[in-house]
Amino acid sequence: MFPFKNSSGIIKKLFDKGYNIYVVTNGLISLQYPRIVNTSFGKYIRRIFVSEEVGENKPNPKIFNG
Repeated sequence: MFPFKNSSGIIKKLFDKGYNIYVVTNGLISLQYPRIVNTSFGKYIRRIFVSEEVGENKPNPKIFNG
């Protein structure tokens, strides 16, 4: 995983302002969770939704219903 430049700072600012940060991603749970949690901004993520556990892939709107 290669976060965009300054993404960690932006996510931290949003988190500090009280925003809930979620990640919606396609892929396998065993790969996606560690990739996201171990980023510089992983501690600000409230919840991760992975297509494998939801049963739908992006861009299907059903994945966003969690």
